[in-house]
Amino acid sequence: MCFCEAQCTPVTETLFSNGFESGNLTGWTVNGDKWGVNSYGEHSGSYAAIATGDTGTNDDTIKKAVSTADYQNIVLGYWYQIAQDIENEDHLYVEWFDGSNWNVVRNYTNINAGNWIQETISLSTGANQNASFEIRFRADLGNQTHDIVRLDDVLVTGNTVCP
Repeated sequence: MCFCEAQCTPVTETLFSNGFESGNLTGWTVNGDKWGVNSYGEHSGSYAAIATGDTGTNDDTIKKAVSTADYQNIVLGYWYQIAQDIENEDHLYVEWFDGSNWNVVRNYTNINAGNWIQETISLSTGANQNASFEIRFRADLGNQTHDIVRLDDVLVTGNTVCP
């Protein structure tokens, strides 16, 4: 007689994916007017999100709630491009919310324009099994309209949790 527990193999699943192919920021919570979507210079498909500097003084954000309640080993992936230089007083923050605090995982600043770059970030265990999980891209690009950052192919994955 065996009292063995059933074998379980975690499976990696896509929890959220967005390439901005709707041509707008539908599904994202938008704060401010620096973020938009355009069809020039995208990484793949026909559209990419774009943040530009403007005369406002507040950080502008796009964020997305993605429950990770039944998942662990959460990974955030995306492609970004600094389309026009961002100076050392300008920032693009990539953050995730643990239910209480925003956690910065990337701070892009003082970067010259360049090609598209892929990021794949394994988040800390606070992102696991978190019904309050959110991701956020926060642009603090100052008041210069020549600061331009593009974002495309955002992806959140996680492994199923075995009982």
